[in-house]
Amino acid sequence: MKLFLGLLLTGKGRNRYEGSERYPLTTGFAMHRLDRRLRILRGKKNTPFNSRQYAVERATRARAARRVRHLLRRMVPVVLHTPRWSEARAFLDDVSVDLGVRKPIVQCRTLAMTPMAGRTVHDSRQYLSRAVIEFCELYVPGPVWMAVDRNGFRNVMRDLLRRARTGPQRALLVHGLENLHREAVEDFVHVFSEHVEEFTEDRRLNILLAGTQASMSQMVIPGSQTVHLADFSEEEAVEALVEYLGPTDKSLLKAATDLVGGVPTLVDAVGRTAASGQWLTSSKAELLRGLGRLGDEVRTAVEILCADGTISARLEEVAMRGSAVREPVDERLVTAGLFRESRHKGELKVHLRAKVFAQ
Repeated sequence: MKLFLGLLLTGKGRNRYEGSERYPLTTGFAMHRLDRRLRILRGKKNTPFNSRQYAVERATRARAARRVRHLLRRMVPVVLHTPRWSEARAFLDDVSVDLGVRKPIVQCRTLAMTPMAGRTVHDSRQYLSRAVIEFCELYVPGPVWMAVDRNGFRNVMRDLLRRARTGPQRALLVHGLENLHREAVEDFVHVFSEHVEEFTEDRRLNILLAGTQASMSQMVIPGSQTVHLADFSEEEAVEALVEYLGPTDKSLLKAATDLVGGVPTLVDAVGRTAASGQWLTSSKAELLRGLGRLGDEVRTAVEILCADGTISARLEEVAMRGSAVREPVDERLVTAGLFRESRHKGELKVHLRAKVFAQ
């Protein structure tokens, strides 16, 4: 099985442009969740875990993964809201592996929009055109994807989508959409929406568009479903650290997750640094130092927001209370990734995503 997965992920069907400095269209694959589960089970046998602890398949993000896989297999377009530091790439890599090895098979390609940050609308359109051409293995005579204006791009994309109605079932998983030029996003969504309405039951190409909630708020695709990529639950965050460390004292794992909460990028940073043998301690000061560059990024985000006295007071208030009813001032804190939202008894509330943000 491992040999098969290795051939699948490194052999036939890899993107010809992968590794290109200018156009790194695809991302690498994370450790498959079946391998992760084996490491977790080994860790549970050798550490003082609660025997009734959540299994990965019942955990918060795993439920989202199951829903996304189900929708993509049914050819339902997906809009995925990905808060800052949510590790959308790793999430989608896992989804694509499962869709590629379990029937009905769906061929997936993850497409990172990070390289398009700050690029022109022309660069963004060209990037999208090349991705569809390469992924769907289409032959295009001449530089047709170089169409410069809006109508030219839309006509080219319409033609590509019609030609992609043959072959295997495919799903293009686009993440980091907030980095793509807004006009290019509008053009792509407009053409794909037309395609869905015209070929409802006769499509072979589906898409998932992932980005921050603010960047996706006006996005409407006929028949699409919206999924929110939540943070890890407490149990899931502990298990994520066990993936890196193997058998480890539960008090140390609890101290780490208590500080960084279930924010995936923070949990990942703790796990990688601890696994390298540098540290794993219950000291908050040491844990903060161990976050390295990510800690600097978090501090910068907090400092920028707290330059506004109203925002600073609100951050302190929610940090002290644990949660509060959502107010208009919270919009910037949610967008920045410091707050998360939840609905309880019809009331929308905000919570601090991790204690580290209040340190």
